[in-house]
Amino acid sequence: MSTRTAALVAAVLIVAGVALGALAARTLPRAAEVTGVASPSATPPIATGAPDTSALVFAQPLSAGCATDNAVWVVSDGGGIGRFADDGWSLAEPTLRSLVAAACARTELIAVGPGGRIVAADERSRRITTDMATAEDLLAVAALPAGNAVASGTRGTILLRDLGWGAYARGIEEDLLGVAYVGAESAWAVGASGAAYRLEARGWRALPTGLTMTLRGVSALTRDDAVAVGDDGALLRW
Repeated sequence: MSTRTAALVAAVLIVAGVALGALAARTLPRAAEVTGVASPSATPPIATGAPDTSALVFAQPLSAGCATDNAVWVVSDGGGIGRFADDGWSLAEPTLRSLVAAACARTELIAVGPGGRIVAADERSRRITTDMATAEDLLAVAALPAGNAVASGTRGTILLRDLGWGAYARGIEEDLLGVAYVGAESAWAVGASGAAYRLEARGWRALPTGLTMTLRGVSALTRDDAVAVGDDGALLRW
């Protein structure tokens, strides 16, 4: 990855934010079994220096971004999907739709938005596909290099993509604005009113945080190490 692309990755990470959660007590119905999940690859160091903002892709607000092995991707609220590769931006997909969160695997972008919209851009096949897996608004997504992904949204919605997208949790009621996916039987979700959940071998477990403000993001490197952030400067570490 060139120095310019690395700088763009840093800018995307700053805009998108990093987060994650705490969890405990009430056992919920067992999650669907997950198979064939690979370990996350090592994360390269974040580049320093001023971000490159000279080539603006479109006028609509950019809502999220991430990087694959070969490109930087951005998604917009009401616009298209942009891709930066070979030292230049291109409009990879011009469809006017709202996308609010994005995650990248090694060769794929996954983005989600209102009305259960899920958009995937595969760099190998050069195809962009759209799914509508739920009627709920999707607010967050996390992906693994092996191709598995988890998305979360309103009214406790959590979806897993294995062979296809399907419900991954039941019994959760809060809107979930952040999700992190570590692997089989290991994930985190946070959301409204300080809600935090952890996926364990026996299912999703609610962990009391003692907070009433909304938690908006969660990030995890391992099944035992997670951080969540939210309103009013909330910062939690598990």
